[in-house]
Amino acid sequence: FDPGSKSQRVIPNKVFQSLAMGKITLTADSPAIREIAQYESILFLVPPGSGKALAEKIVHIRNKYPALKPMSEKAAEYCAQPGYARVCDIDEKIQ
Repeated sequence: FDPGSKSQRVIPNKVFQSLAMGKITLTADSPAIREIAQYESILFLVPPGSGKALAEKIVHIRNKYPALKPMSEKAAEYCAQPGYARVCDIDEKIQ
């Protein structure tokens, strides 16, 4: 993930789309992403610019994937709240 200043200020729409679809989501840690309430319980974060941390987290997710189902369900519920409905509408079009 890019460690640049813009990536510290924004949250890519694909993060919200992934959460809305109930997918396990992995993204760069940033002040912007930490503004999402309950972020620790709905997505995984890695330091930007750290390929090693990214690889380790991917392996962790792969090894724990079946046990992470409740996390992905909680993410979908979070995005279904008012204010995230537009993202959920996008999800319905994708499926």
